[in-house]
Amino acid sequence: MDINGRTLSQINFTGNSTDQRISLENLSSGIYFITIQSDLGQKVKKLVVE
Repeated sequence: MDINGRTLSQINFTGNSTDQRISLENLSSGIYFITIQSDLGQKVKKLVVE
Protein backbone atom coordinates (compact mmCIF):
# COMPACT_ATOMS: atom_id res chain seq x y z
CA MET A 1 0.00 0.00 0.00
CA ASP A 2 1.37 3.43 -0.83
CA ILE A 3 1.08 6.59 1.26
CA ASN A 4 -2.24 7.40 -0.50
CA GLY A 5 -3.82 4.10 0.59
CA ARG A 6 -3.67 2.42 -2.83
CA THR A 7 -2.98 -1.31 -2.85
CA LEU A 8 -0.09 -1.84 -5.27
CA SER A 9 0.33 -5.58 -4.97
CA GLN A 10 -1.08 -8.55 -3.12
CA ILE A 11 0.84 -11.81 -2.72
CA ASN A 12 -0.51 -14.94 -1.08
CA PHE A 13 1.92 -17.45 0.38
CA THR A 14 1.11 -21.01 1.35
CA GLY A 15 2.94 -23.53 3.46
CA ASN A 16 4.62 -23.37 6.81
CA SER A 17 7.65 -21.28 5.90
CA THR A 18 8.27 -18.30 8.18
CA ASP A 19 10.67 -16.65 5.70
CA GLN A 20 9.38 -15.13 2.48
CA ARG A 21 11.12 -12.77 0.06
CA ILE A 22 9.42 -10.28 -2.22
CA SER A 23 11.00 -8.16 -4.94
CA LEU A 24 11.01 -4.40 -4.33
CA GLU A 25 12.88 -3.46 -7.50
CA ASN A 26 9.77 -2.09 -9.25
CA LEU A 27 8.89 0.34 -6.44
CA SER A 28 9.54 4.04 -6.95
CA SER A 29 11.05 6.12 -4.17
CA GLY A 30 8.51 6.78 -1.46
CA ILE A 31 6.82 5.49 1.68
CA TYR A 32 4.91 2.21 1.62
CA PHE A 33 3.11 0.09 4.19
CA ILE A 34 3.37 -3.69 4.12
CA THR A 35 0.52 -5.61 5.77
CA ILE A 36 1.31 -9.13 6.90
CA GLN A 37 -1.61 -11.37 7.87
CA SER A 38 -1.50 -14.85 9.35
CA ASP A 39 -3.53 -17.08 11.61
CA LEU A 40 -1.85 -15.30 14.53
CA GLY A 41 -3.01 -11.82 13.52
CA GLN A 42 -1.96 -8.88 11.40
CA LYS A 43 1.09 -6.57 11.39
CA VAL A 44 1.68 -3.40 9.39
CA LYS A 45 5.25 -2.31 8.68
CA LYS A 46 6.40 0.96 7.15
CA LEU A 47 8.86 0.71 4.25
CA VAL A 48 10.88 3.67 2.94
CA VAL A 49 12.34 3.29 -0.56
CA GLU A 50 15.01 5.85 -1.41
